Amino acid sequence: MIDPITLEVLRNRLDTIAEEIQFTLLRSAYSVILKEGEDCSAAIFNARGEIVAQSTALPQHMGAFIPAMARIMAEYPPATMRHGDLYTMNDPHDGGTHLPDLIVAAPVLVDGAVVAFTVCLAHQEDIGGKVPGSMPTDTTEIYQEGLIIPPLKLHDAGQPNATLLKMIQRNVRLPQQVMGDIGAQISAVTVGRDRIAALCRAEGVDTVLAYMDHLLDYAERRTRARLAAIPDGIYRFTDYMDNDGIALDRRVPIAITIRIAGSDVVVDYAGTSPQVPGPICPARRPQPTSPSAASPTRRFRTTTAAIGR
Repeated sequence: MIDPITLEVLRNRLDTIAEEIQFTLLRSAYSVILKEGEDCSAAIFNARGEIVAQSTALPQHMGAFIPAMARIMAEYPPATMRHGDLYTMNDPHDGGTHLPDLIVAAPVLVDGAVVAFTVCLAHQEDIGGKVPGSMPTDTTEIYQEGLIIPPLKLHDAGQPNATLLKMIQRNVRLPQQVMGDIGAQISAVTVGRDRIAALCRAEGVDTVLAYMDHLLDYAERRTRARLAAIPDGIYRFTDYMDNDGIALDRRVPIAITIRIAGSDVVVDYAGTSPQVPGPICPARRPQPTSPSAASPTRRFRTTTAAIGR
C-alpha cells in the first residue's frame, strides 16, 4: 500500500537531492558559464536507467541523459559496479549532446547492489578543437570540434583515472577551469550518491524503490490522461534551420509527424534533412542501447519511427 504522506515526503526528498546535486555543482564550479550561465543539469535515475527526479537549470539536457546512461550501463553493467565508481562521456553520436557538455554519473550502491544513479551535465568552457570554446560554426567533421570521450570510468572504486584526466587536461585551452569544473561535477554526484544511500538506510531500500516506481507509474497515468484528451489523428509540422554554416543559401528542414491513438503516441521524423556538411546534425546515426533500454520495463515510451536517415 502507498501511503500518501510518505509518498510526498519521499518525492520532495528526491527532488531536494537532485537540486542539491545541481547547487553543489554551481557553487563549486570555476567557470563563468556554470556559475553565472548555469549551463548544467542534474538528475536521479533508478537502477533501470529511468529518471525519477531532476533539477533543470537547462531542461533540454534531460533528453541527453537517458541515452547517455543507457550507453554507460551497456559498457559497464550495473552488476560490475562498485562503490566509488564514476563514469563520464561527451560523444554526441553515442548518447551525448555536443562535445563541451560533459556528463558525470555515479552509481548508488546499498548492500553491494546498485539502487540508483546520480548524474550531472556541465558545459565546459573549452574541450579542445580548432577554436577557443570548442563551438566552431564552420566545421565539416566532429574531430575539428574537440576531444571526443566515449563512456569511460572517471574513478575506479574511488581512485581517479589519472590517464584520462591527464588526456583531458592536455587537450583543452583552459586546464584550470576545466579540471576545476570536472572536480565540481565529481563533488556534485558524490553528494547526491551519499544522500540517496542515507535515505535508503533511513527508510529502507525496498520502501524507497517501491515509491520511486509508484512516482513513475503516477507520472505515466497523468501523461496518458493528457494525451488521451487530444483528438486522435496525425499532426505534422516542419521548421527550418537558416543554414548549416557551410551552404549559407540552403535551409535545413526538420520535419515531424505525430500520430496519436488514445494515449499512445508515435513520433516520426521522416522528411527531416539528411546529414549536412556543417556542424548541425538534424539526422543522427543510430545510438547503441543497453538491453534494459531496448526492452524497457515501463510501458510509456515515445517511439521514434524514423529519424530522417
